[in-house]
Amino acid sequence: MLPPQRSFFLLRLCVIVAALSLSSASIGSVQAVYTTFVEISSVGNEKNMLNETNQNLKKELQSLIFDLEEKLKEQQKIEGSLRSEVETLKVQVAEKYALQSQLEEIEEKLAQTESRLNEEVGSVQAAASTMESQPFQVGR
Repeated sequence: MLPPQRSFFLLRLCVIVAALSLSSASIGSVQAVYTTFVEISSVGNEKNMLNETNQNLKKELQSLIFDLEEKLKEQQKIEGSLRSEVETLKVQVAEKYALQSQLEEIEEKLAQTESRLNEEVGSVQAAASTMESQPFQVGR
């Protein structure tokens, strides 16, 4: 198949040759055919330009989609990492809460033990004081 420019040139040449061999009435119809061909050729050129523009836009869109998919993957990785860190922090908070509860229990037991110790020390001191106030008797 001939390129569009060459086929257009050959058609023009055929129209000119036909016009020279035809009567003036036939020339008008040949001119109408020629005008129609020029319009069709113009529409074909416009179609080609639109197809090229469409292909360029399609490539740009595919590139944009690829970039956005890469960014989405990156964001999903970050989100996964953050979720993991949140879970770790939840475990640490639970452990800290449990340790805090244990510490409070130990402090309460310590306070009770100190109170009993003070009571026992008081009892021992009272007994010692009573023993000191009574004379020591040997052999009774």
